[in-house]
Amino acid sequence: MARRKAKTRTVYKTVKKSKVRRKSSSKVNPIQIDAITYGAVRGFISQKIAQFTKNIPILNISDEVGMGAVDYLVAKNSSGMIKKVALTGLTVENARFGETGLSLVTGGLGKNTTQSAYLYG
Repeated sequence: MARRKAKTRTVYKTVKKSKVRRKSSSKVNPIQIDAITYGAVRGFISQKIAQFTKNIPILNISDEVGMGAVDYLVAKNSSGMIKKVALTGLTVENARFGETGLSLVTGGLGKNTTQSAYLYG
């Protein structure tokens, strides 16, 4: 008499897949608290470091270089909202540096772009 093998049952587990909700990057927030905060304290900090930045022999971008350095150091050594404000400040200073650099390189092509934006909307 031959022995028969018992049939084995394969058990399939059903895996419930959960949807991952991601933040939509298409939202535009017109009020940015970190940018408003940076704008509020920029003038004060700029005046405090003016005695050091006036000695930087880099044409007329010494203020941007000084403020960029302050923003970098604060962002590197802080966290939370203060770091977010410093990173926003670093972005602003890089933009101002780029605007000034463009006007220096092109001989004035980028000159008065800020004023014309305010005048003409």
